[in-house]
Amino acid sequence: ESTLRYRLRQIDHDGTSGYSPVVDVMIGIGPGTVQLHAAYPNPASDLITVRYSLPETMTARIAVYSMLGQEVIAFTGSEFCSRGEHLLSVRTALLPPGAYLIELRGGETRLVRHFVVRR
Repeated sequence: ESTLRYRLRQIDHDGTSGYSPVVDVMIGIGPGTVQLHAAYPNPASDLITVRYSLPETMTARIAVYSMLGQEVIAFTGSEFCSRGEHLLSVRTALLPPGAYLIELRGGETRLVRHFVVRR
């Protein structure tokens, strides 16, 4: 786990500028957390692979959404999934080209990644 510090610089139309306060952001994922890794390959044409990890056996649900928030595919429905790393293959051949979101709900955690379907 590490901490990144950042601030924003705003430049006005008259050329003057100013900085926001510094913000600390903790990054890194500990072994006791739900993890959803980026889907690959991205962009996809026929199939993507989704890798996720669960710190313990828990209820988990994975679904694909359009960018309008409509659920287009659901893979699990509040099922108990075992502790450890999992791989899920998603057939994207039936999806229209475009951008999508893949969501993992594990316990009380909700993680989202994006991917693109291209022909």
